Amino acid sequence: MAKSPLTGGWGDSNSGGHFGPYLKFSGYDAVFFTGIAEKPVYLFLDNGKAELRDASHLWGKDCFVTEDTLKNELGEGVENSCIGPSGEKLALISCVVTRRGAVAGRSGLGAVMGSKRLKAVAARGNPEVPVFDAEKVDQLRKDHIAAMRKWQGMESLESFHKYGTSHVAEGFAHSGNTPVKNWGGVGVNDMPDNTGLSGDAAIANLDRRTGCWHCPIGCEGRLKAGQGEYKYPAGTRRVEYETHAAFGTMCCNSNTESLNMINHLCNCYGLDTI
Repeated sequence: MAKSPLTGGWGDSNSGGHFGPYLKFSGYDAVFFTGIAEKPVYLFLDNGKAELRDASHLWGKDCFVTEDTLKNELGEGVENSCIGPSGEKLALISCVVTRRGAVAGRSGLGAVMGSKRLKAVAARGNPEVPVFDAEKVDQLRKDHIAAMRKWQGMESLESFHKYGTSHVAEGFAHSGNTPVKNWGGVGVNDMPDNTGLSGDAAIANLDRRTGCWHCPIGCEGRLKAGQGEYKYPAGTRRVEYETHAAFGTMCCNSNTESLNMINHLCNCYGLDTI
């Protein structure tokens, strides 16, 4: 949370991934930042200890390089959230990125970190978090999963596990639920063929499915390396609805592989796709 440089008002965002639990494991429920560092820094939270460290060698690096470098430097059991060049340059649509594409978008919070010369926050700690009533927590978990299994149709548990949100853009474009041609078009007229935005197209090059920390849905998809015109790397995240809309329907673009590539680039540089 911060004052949004995009709106001048309240700004907040969140993301999936593993960083949130690791922040808790490190011994902290929340961290507040004030002021501006004299040089680029990152915050390392390690089992109840907090240290600002030099991040000059990370400044200018993309989110993926930053994440990998910190994990190599700090060792096992570390998760981090960071900004890319867009946040460093104070772009109003910059994000905070973790786990190669779990993104806290909207509000321009990447620019807030960039303005403070804060490149990243890394966390490590003991993954044992005591709860007051473990039995009730376990029952709550079971009840929640049972309720999710009752979801039907496009919102079924099986559908979200298979496609994430990538299966909605194709139909939404023709129903009017998704903007077309920079808000000036009509899907059935301006994008009569949008099969490249289907859920099946989005997972055509799928390598594996995974998920955020202990999530019962597991909707995250990772792709094989792009082999055609758009050579995105193996491990690129499968496109979600927002990227389908911004670079698909809004641009009248139904080329699945181009969407995979732009999704990779935006995640890499820390840019919001909404």
